[in-house]
Amino acid sequence: MKELEFDATDFVPIPRNELPQQTYETLKMMPLEKKRIFSRMMTQLSRSDTHFGPRERKFVKEILEMCEVPFVHK
Repeated sequence: MKELEFDATDFVPIPRNELPQQTYETLKMMPLEKKRIFSRMMTQLSRSDTHFGPRERKFVKEILEMCEVPFVHK
């Protein structure tokens, strides 16, 4: 999150139905290197409980694909 200059102290998750409107432009316009960092952060957060199940993986990939972000899993 530091690489993305993301301060999580006031983080509030976006409801899923609002995700496209609030994130699409921001993520889509990121340079490719930041997109890769974002993707890695998403997968690391998803694996933080030591389980990255099929539904969780599908949700992460859906977000990444919608915003043209490559799936970086390591």
